[in-house]
Amino acid sequence: MQYRTLLITPREEKVFDGQYEEMKRNPPEVEVDGETVSLELEDLKGLGEIQKEIASLTPENVSQALGFKVDHFDGLNLYRGSKPSLDLHYQISGDKVLIFSFGEFQAERFICNLEAVID
Repeated sequence: MQYRTLLITPREEKVFDGQYEEMKRNPPEVEVDGETVSLELEDLKGLGEIQKEIASLTPENVSQALGFKVDHFDGLNLYRGSKPSLDLHYQISGDKVLIFSFGEFQAERFICNLEAVID
């Protein structure tokens, strides 16, 4: 996927709060520029992988633009989301990249927030 100008638009929108199996069984949807996008768990990828698909986007730049921290563990960068225990993920939808914070917030309680849309 090729991008000429990248515009990162923060969103801060809760998409899901509940059990993992519920999210898998009934994927939540978000509206982006008038289009409904289904959030399938298998389509979510860790932010660290984004540059493999979009050479002009680095996970560090995305994380920094959103004001989120990057932790380091065992030689790996961990891109943290907007709440403790949530990590940054992405999903490509058409010509947009959706950035999500996702993870187990409390025991058996998963949260997914749409953090930004990249055009």
